[in-house]
Amino acid sequence: VRFFRKVQINGAKILQKKIKDGTLKFVENGDKTVKTVFELTGTLFDSPVNVQAKPLKLDADNAPFIGEVLKSGSKPSDAIKELTASDPNKILYSDCSSSIALLTQMGLKSYLTSEKYNALFKDKPWYIAQDGTDPTLGPCITRFYSNKFDYNAALGTKDTPGTVHMDLIPGDMRTFYNPYFKEGSEAYRLENTLYLGDNMYFAMPLGQVSSDTLIKYLKAQSTKPETVRDIGISRRVNVPSP
Repeated sequence: VRFFRKVQINGAKILQKKIKDGTLKFVENGDKTVKTVFELTGTLFDSPVNVQAKPLKLDADNAPFIGEVLKSGSKPSDAIKELTASDPNKILYSDCSSSIALLTQMGLKSYLTSEKYNALFKDKPWYIAQDGTDPTLGPCITRFYSNKFDYNAALGTKDTPGTVHMDLIPGDMRTFYNPYFKEGSEAYRLENTLYLGDNMYFAMPLGQVSSDTLIKYLKAQSTKPETVRDIGISRRVNVPSP
């Protein structure tokens, strides 16, 4: 399990590099300039080889979430390789939730080997996208998380923190809440991150940041900065046996 967490954290370094070189960019839900939650573009890249855009379901606002799903004949491991490739002609667009989902998939693939990773999805769909029924994570990988909790109890009200307070170890997905987001900053209502250890997190679109820097950034997107908070959820992967 420790090795798996190490792979997750190394994956954050890969995505950090993609942010710096401009091949990983933040996209807000509903952004009309980008058609999908994850989309590969580029002058020398007409369309993805292993994945395709497909509407998955409706979110709480009755708007379709678009995710990347496998093309016929492609394998999940090939999709991960394509989405994380270092190629200046391929730009990967992501919201915060999908980037953390991708890191979890990267960790599973490296820990289990490609063959065993692909077997996880033999009879189940593979895709990457967030889901309005649980804004902290897409349902494709929710089944890999061992800890269950009352989401509403964790979130609390806008002004009162929730009642879920979990410990925090490297590799956990952690969620920060900005209940009073400014108009036009809807994408910063919930910030989903991967805890890297030593008070450092990976978060879109900032990359690797401290909790103080992340909270300061979210407060700048809020009309009531004092309500910005870590809601105490530690999503912890129940790693399958290799």
